Amino acid sequence: MADGNRITDMAPVASADSLLAIYQGTSGLLSSSALATILAAGGVLASVVMTDGLSARITALEDQAFAESPIYETTAEGIAATGVGDRFRVENSDPDIAYDIYDHEVGGVATYVTDIPSGSALATKPTISNALSEYAAQAETARANIGAASVQELAALDVPLSTWASVALAWTLDEYLRYDTGETVALVGNSYRWAKVAVTPGETLRISTTITGANTALGIWYDASGDYLGYFERAPSEGSAVYNAYPVRVPAGAAELGVCTKTITSPYVLLERGTRNEELASDLAAAMQDLPETKSAVSDNQLVDPVEGPVVGAFLHKNTGVITSNAGYQYAMWEVTAGETLLLSGETDGTATALAVWYGPGDSYLSNSFPVTESNVKTVYVDEEVTVPAGAVKLGMSQKTGAVSYAPSQVKRRAIVTNLAANVAVLRTDVDGLMAQGDAYWSGKSVVWFGNSIPTGKEGRRYPETLAAELGFTLHKETTAGSSYRGGLADRVTGGDPYGWTGMDWNTLAWSLGASLAEKEELIADWATWQPLLAADPPATLATWAQDQMRDTAYDNRLIARHLGANRKDWYIFDNPFNDCNTIKDLTTAGADGGEDRRTYLGTMNFLIRLILEDNPLAKIALVGHFETQKTGRGDIIVPAQQMVADRWSLPIMPLWQRLGWSQEEISVDGSWVQDPVEDGYNWTPGTGVQTYTMLDRILADGTHPHSDLSGAPIERIADLLGAWMVKELR
Repeated sequence: MADGNRITDMAPVASADSLLAIYQGTSGLLSSSALATILAAGGVLASVVMTDGLSARITALEDQAFAESPIYETTAEGIAATGVGDRFRVENSDPDIAYDIYDHEVGGVATYVTDIPSGSALATKPTISNALSEYAAQAETARANIGAASVQELAALDVPLSTWASVALAWTLDEYLRYDTGETVALVGNSYRWAKVAVTPGETLRISTTITGANTALGIWYDASGDYLGYFERAPSEGSAVYNAYPVRVPAGAAELGVCTKTITSPYVLLERGTRNEELASDLAAAMQDLPETKSAVSDNQLVDPVEGPVVGAFLHKNTGVITSNAGYQYAMWEVTAGETLLLSGETDGTATALAVWYGPGDSYLSNSFPVTESNVKTVYVDEEVTVPAGAVKLGMSQKTGAVSYAPSQVKRRAIVTNLAANVAVLRTDVDGLMAQGDAYWSGKSVVWFGNSIPTGKEGRRYPETLAAELGFTLHKETTAGSSYRGGLADRVTGGDPYGWTGMDWNTLAWSLGASLAEKEELIADWATWQPLLAADPPATLATWAQDQMRDTAYDNRLIARHLGANRKDWYIFDNPFNDCNTIKDLTTAGADGGEDRRTYLGTMNFLIRLILEDNPLAKIALVGHFETQKTGRGDIIVPAQQMVADRWSLPIMPLWQRLGWSQEEISVDGSWVQDPVEDGYNWTPGTGVQTYTMLDRILADGTHPHSDLSGAPIERIADLLGAWMVKELR
């Protein structure tokens, strides 16, 4: 018998459909999938499990590496220096932009993600956010250009032109909402809670929370009958996902939104409802009435009928576009035009499918959008906006015949008239011009800032002063290191101590904003009696400067005399109550009845806020949330207490604890904090050995004060976040 092909003479292959095998003395072909099953059953293939802690550490290290990565001059340089899947930064010539962020995609493609504003941009280029309401006259002049723009582009302005108000939620405990059915599932003792709230199609919401558990999602939609519609942002299979002010527009048909979380910190889920600036909205509406062509510029988002289907018994393969027989699926086809915008609704399920499959002339396969990558995972899409890719003339969509959301799939068309882009460009130029005039909002405003050593800082490292310099407001700094808001401890009140001073840190009491001038005069006059009863090593005698500071920090002087009546200020900012829980951890319980007991934090805040509003009902008040919410006895008490104040008085609060990432999660780094021999603070010194730090302790040298890092980085970070918040949200 002649020789056939020798194995040693054959070229290697990258994969295999089947292999030659011998089983019980008989040779035959073994499929690669059968081989995988045999190996897995035998324990040869072991799955890799990533713990939540490891995942968090990897994420933190990735974020730190990106923050310290170079900024490249061009995208080409960024592509050359990074790998596929990496994210990199590129210079931008615009002075208001610090850098652009790109993703390194397959094929050496740089995909733009977003840009990061420069520090100076905070003062010189505010966002739209309600500022245009002050320029109705200028907007009237700009009507000719505004009227020529598209209805869709004008409607898009609703998001940045919104003011935001938190929505009260009524919680049901020990249950969660299942993402794929909307049903409640009992899970006692696992910290889950859910709530539902009525919504209106087309309105915009923002959601801030942490979601955990693969059977949950950030939000679930229900119709007016309470029936399930769909979900958005499913939780990861491992670990948690954190969302900060995540924007979502309520889809057509939705009447209720369900949210659930196992976060243990109030408010659990911060849900905010956007309200349009009606003054500007009416001006824009009048512009549309002035120019009839505007109404025809953009059609309503109307349903488009398919040119084929739905055809039951097959699906469109995501990688080839081939019509593949399967009794459990159906598909349909639509004619499309490259570059047009479509809104797609449907449900995907099955790793061989995608939400959309694109075809060129002659039904030639082009590409897909929103492919399924995970088995047995349903994803619901509601009005998902897509742009038809170049060369496409046909769209195909397929889904299971038992899909719960849309059966068959739906396509809506958004038609734009010729030359509209030029009109929109004119509109944006006009809007930018009006915005440029809005940078004067904070310039010249008077702001009084109350707080302790955290905002007090050190020379050159004080974020209220940084903000004043950047935004141009006049700062009245009423902060004192060691001070508290409360003027006593309600738990320590006795017949001999009606003020609750016993056991309180002496300087916290001495510099308290909530203690009256009369009470401090009594403390000074009878210091010999009170001194042995106070904590934190009170001096035997009070120095003159200490007595003067005690009187100066009483609310009679620090608030009433200097900042009310004829001395009213534009804004009153209350920073965190760090020292109010030095002795007793009762910030969320004592004074929760809504009274004005100044021996509690909540009661003191009620008292101070009422003083301000009774002097001027139009006074503007805001809270700066604490920078962490996990440290036992500090952040886990301070943040809920601050949120209680904000909720009671419907006041804006900056949730720094959700923005900074200064958590109690641990990382291992080579370096340590070394106290400076001259300056009051610490320097980070690398190369001193690998040590484990919480994220909070790695960022804050002394674990408490942003100014303890002599580099000033934590102060700059807080100032950046507060500056963006003040420009965008506070008016």
